[in-house]
Amino acid sequence: MTRKPVDDTISAVPGAWRFDAEVSRGFEAHVRKSVPFYDELQRMVVELSDYFVRDQSVIYDLGSSTGATLDLLAAHHAAKENAQFIGVDLSESMVQEAQARVKQPNVRFIHKNVMDVEFAHPDPP
Repeated sequence: MTRKPVDDTISAVPGAWRFDAEVSRGFEAHVRKSVPFYDELQRMVVELSDYFVRDQSVIYDLGSSTGATLDLLAAHHAAKENAQFIGVDLSESMVQEAQARVKQPNVRFIHKNVMDVEFAHPDPP
C-alpha cells in the first residue's frame, strides 16, 4: 500500500496509521491543526494542575507524545520541591522527540506500554 498525505508534514498508509519518526517530527504542527483549541486545552490543563501538583508530586502523562504537556507543567511548577514529571509513550520515536525537546531536569520519558508501567506511589502526608 502507498502512503497518502495526512497534511503538509505527515503521510500514512490508509488504515495503518503509525506513530513513526515522520509523524513524531511533524506531530506538534499536525495536532495544532487537527485538534480544535489545542493550545487552549494545554493552558487549561496547566491551570487545573494548580489544584493537584504539590511538593514531591509524581505526575504521569500517559501517551505523552512529544512531551509538550509535561514541558508546560514542569515549567509552571518549577518552584515545587522534588516534583517529578514522567511521560510514557508506546512510540519510541515520540519518546526520542520528547527527550530531544524537553530539557528540564525533573522530566523524563519512558518508552513502554502503559499496561507495563509500575507507577510510583508517594508516601501519604
